[in-house]
Amino acid sequence: MKRTTKPESKKASSPKPKKEIQESMKTSPEKILWIKTGGGYFVINEQTYYPGDKFEATETEIRECFRNTIKKVSDLSESELEQLEKERVERPPYMERKPGGKYYVYAKGQRMNDTPVSRAEAEKLLSEQ
Repeated sequence: MKRTTKPESKKASSPKPKKEIQESMKTSPEKILWIKTGGGYFVINEQTYYPGDKFEATETEIRECFRNTIKKVSDLSESELEQLEKERVERPPYMERKPGGKYYVYAKGQRMNDTPVSRAEAEKLLSEQ
């Protein structure tokens, strides 16, 4: 079926106004000490942070959608900071399968074996942790 009318031309529209940037994000680019407070984990600059972890970052490095899961350490009282540090989550030891049916074992954030090992050896390493 042939089209009988010409499609409407798309005119270049002016860009939509961007969402207003929070005043706090316009501040200085200096590093600030933050603490992870919410559940789950947070990744910034290829580093993973769990609840209770402290890290340094500028305000512009942290996306606005993650602002509800972190707090500035300078804004917290000592008792609040102590409570958050007590809630720190340690990831339990685990195995990670690699191609060829071999495994790496991780505990306390460190890889426990330099070369991949069999499942039986990996389970033995896990039981030692």
